[in-house]
Parts: sequence; structure tokens; C-alpha cells
Amino acid sequence: MRFLLASLLTCSAYAAQPTVLVDEIFDIAPRKAGAVHLNLRQRTASVKCWFEVKDGADVRPAILTESGEYVYTGDFSPGGEFTYRVRNTGDYRVIFDNSKQTSSTSHVYVKILLDFMDGPVTTATPTRQKAAIFGSLALFVLIAAWSAKKLLPAIAERRNPMPPSLFD
Repeated sequence: MRFLLASLLTCSAYAAQPTVLVDEIFDIAPRKAGAVHLNLRQRTASVKCWFEVKDGADVRPAILTESGEYVYTGDFSPGGEFTYRVRNTGDYRVIFDNSKQTSSTSHVYVKILLDFMDGPVTTATPTRQKAAIFGSLALFVLIAAWSAKKLLPAIAERRNPMPPSLFD
């Protein structure tokens, strides 16, 4: 029982870990912007981003909606980090603006995490919790009864002695 509880806690702790979306170096052309697409369909998340310019001019991070509206804009810098809580599902882009660079490509290391566990946790009402518990229990009893119906005749047949061996 303790092993089962420990396994369950380990699995839930692993599931609560942020998801790494991007962990790579981008080459951003002069006077252009590099973009990472976020496709949040089921639920909102916190976008946690770290960036560092390895070679080239400072970049400015931003987050845009699918309609092109800026929901977050940072300052031009050689590196840094930011966290932004995306409130609505949909398509977003994390942009790294390289408009300060005029002659060569900037190489920017970017790491973006999506944290789905950040923010308020919603729970079901007590009535709904009880309905889920009793519904699960009823389903378990039905499956156990069906399994017993299938297994008991097979067990009864095995109680009869086996036929004598032909190779004795």
C-alpha cells in the first residue's frame, strides 16, 4: 500500500513539471524577428522564457496574439528572462525582435517553458465529488462482477482431475 502511494505521489510530482517547448539557438536576420509559435488549445499556461544573445545586437522579446496584438513587450537587452500568464487559449507567438542589428545575423539562445500548474486550482463541488466517487465505485463493482461471471466457470472446470498422461 505504501509503495502504491509513493508511486502515485511520484507520478503526480512528475506531471506537475513544466513542459520545455524550446531549448535552442535561433539565427535571427538583421531587422527581422524570430518567432516561436504557442498553440494553447485546452487550457492556459504561464510562459516562462530565458534568452541570451550569443553573437549580435540586443533583441526585444514580446508575445503576440493570433491577431497581432502585443500582450507582452520587453526592452532591448542582451539577455534576460520573463514570465507571462496567458489568460485565454488560442494561438500566440513569442517574438524576438532584431531591429537594432543592421548588418549581420544575431544568434540568440532561447529556452521557453509552459507551466500549466501555475495559477488557481479549481475543484469540483462536494456533491459532484461524491457523485464521482460513488460512480467509480459502481463501475468497479460491475467490472468485478462481470470478471467473476467469466472466471468462475473456468475455475470450476479446473477442479476436475486432469486426464492421464499418454507418455507414462
